[in-house]
Amino acid sequence: MRTALTCLLLVACAEDAGPIEPINECRDEGTEGASAACLTATFPPDHYVAEANRYFDTLDVDQPDDSIPDYHAQVARWEWPPWLKLTGYGRDDMIETSLTLRSLDPSTVPVRDCRFFETQPFARCYVVFEYEEGSCPIYEEFTLNDAGEMTFIDNGEGPWPGLPKHCSPPASAPTCGADPTGACCTECCAVT
Repeated sequence: MRTALTCLLLVACAEDAGPIEPINECRDEGTEGASAACLTATFPPDHYVAEANRYFDTLDVDQPDDSIPDYHAQVARWEWPPWLKLTGYGRDDMIETSLTLRSLDPSTVPVRDCRFFETQPFARCYVVFEYEEGSCPIYEEFTLNDAGEMTFIDNGEGPWPGLPKHCSPPASAPTCGADPTGACCTECCAVT
């Protein structure tokens, strides 16, 4: 306990090093601790696209409840700035969270553009969530392991020019501007 408290204090008192940037490079290749970037796709491209679409099915009230991706037992979902939050960890948590969101904040995901990439993250998607309050376009990336299981989900930087970094305010809310930290944008996109 004392060690944990000491570490927490050291982190809290550390100088701000600036924004955290994701690193997507192969590290420790050939070891048990190798980074995901060392993996090569072991399934046909359609598998990765289908898994990404199943993830969005879990958040779409028009899709069957049992359409879920093959999550790894320790799957994690991370939201980069402005949120910097771990918003899901573990297969059961991911499934329960999506079922809860279906009832508390129902949405559909009618626009989906999910594509396969030969390097991690193997599946990357631009989608539009539809809520009662309006639309919310987002970009999401999916890392999968050699067994084809989804291991990591994050709202990374888009591979397509002009793609919103984190989200764009709905067209029906012009007062939001282009600031992804604006109130309407963070309320809209905090769901992912």
